[in-house]
Amino acid sequence: MSTDSELQAKYDAAVERYQAAKQAEAAAKKEVDEKEAWVRKTQEGTKEHYFAWAEVWNAEVALIEIVEQRYAAEYERDLCYADWMKYKHGADSKEAQIAQHSAELARTKEFIDTHYPLYWIKWDKLDNIALCVYYHLKAEGYVKIADDLERAQD
Repeated sequence: MSTDSELQAKYDAAVERYQAAKQAEAAAKKEVDEKEAWVRKTQEGTKEHYFAWAEVWNAEVALIEIVEQRYAAEYERDLCYADWMKYKHGADSKEAQIAQHSAELARTKEFIDTHYPLYWIKWDKLDNIALCVYYHLKAEGYVKIADDLERAQD
């Protein structure tokens, strides 16, 4: 059986991992924004423009992976807090029940993506990979194949 201080230490460590994940997400969002700014500086229809878009979608995939890590860290943090509250106040206490519900809500985030609410986060990731391939094909001059991919994506 864990003690109060051990449970608090586990929770504090989980909070630190969650904060690190939030910082990584902010850095990844900044990278996406920088790559999108680079796209606006390129001339539309050029090889450079298509490669720039491919880089944007690569960065979006990386961002989604970091968001998945943040969701996992948030769930771990909330689960540690729920365990701590159960120990501190009892499993049937209001504090423990609220903490448990919060953990359960955090767990469901892996099935949604706040960027595109209609898609599961896994689908959004695959969609971004397809867009990356599409722009690489366009940049290399495989326009017909890229257009076929775009039609298949819809």
